[in-house]
Amino acid sequence: MRDETNNVENKKKWFIDLSEEDGEFIKKFVIYSGSLKKLSQVYNVSYPTVRIRLDNLIEKISHENTDTELEYINFIKDVMSEYEVSSKATKKLIKKYIEMSGKNNE
Repeated sequence: MRDETNNVENKKKWFIDLSEEDGEFIKKFVIYSGSLKKLSQVYNVSYPTVRIRLDNLIEKISHENTDTELEYINFIKDVMSEYEVSSKATKKLIKKYIEMSGKNNE
C-alpha cells in the first residue's frame, strides 16, 4: 500500500513542480480546448510563441533531464519565444544541444 501511495505522489510531482504561471497556462489550455489560436489571442502573442510555450511545458513534463540541462533548454526556449523564432528552429537547436551533450534522448 505504501508503494502505491509513493507511486501516486510521484505521478503528481510533475504538476506540483510547475510554476504558478505554467499551471495557469495549462488551465487556460484546457478551458480553451487546446486551441493555440485562442491562447495566442488571450495572451496577445503570436501563435508560434504559444506553440513554443506549450513545447516548453511538454519538455518539462515528459523528459527526465538534469536540472542544468532543463535550465539551459528552457533558456533556449525563452529566448526563441521572446524573438518569436519558429518552433521548428527551436526544436532543432535543442536537439543539437542534446546531441552535443552526449544525451540523445529523442
